[in-house]
Amino acid sequence: MNRRLFFKKFVNFSFLIYTLSFAKNIFASWNEKAFNSENTDDSISKILNGAKLDEASNDMLTVDLPDIAENGGKVPIKISSTIEDTQAIHIFVEKNPLPLICSFMFTNNLKPYVSTRIKMQETSNVIVVATSSGGNYKITKSVNVAAGGC
Repeated sequence: MNRRLFFKKFVNFSFLIYTLSFAKNIFASWNEKAFNSENTDDSISKILNGAKLDEASNDMLTVDLPDIAENGGKVPIKISSTIEDTQAIHIFVEKNPLPLICSFMFTNNLKPYVSTRIKMQETSNVIVVATSSGGNYKITKSVNVAAGGC
C-alpha cells in the first residue's frame, strides 16, 4: 500500500467515525416506551403523555379502511384530518402484540394526510389519534381480518 492510498483510507475512516459520533442527532427520535408497550391504553397514554383524549367526529378525522381485510399483512389505510393545527397522527391496532403501529408528525405547512399499509394480527379495532394544539382526538374503526399478518 502506498502513502496516497493509505492517506485516502485514513481520511475516509476518520470522516466515518466523526459522522457516527453525531448519529443520535442525525436519526429521528422515537418514543420507545410507547412503541414497546403491549397494552393499547397504556401506549396511547404514553404517546400523549397522559393528556386528555376526546372522540372525533367523521368530519374532523376521515379514516378509509376496508371492513374486511383478506390479508392482515397489508391492510391499506388512508387518514386525513381537518382539525386545525394537526401536529401528529398515530395509528394503533388493539389486538396486535405491540399496538402502536406508527406515528406521523406534521409542520404547519403540510396537509395532514397519510396513506400507508399496516399489519394486523387478527380482527380488531384500529384507533387513529390526532394531536393538535387544541387537544387530542381519536376515532375507532373495526376491521375483520381473514388471515393474520403479524
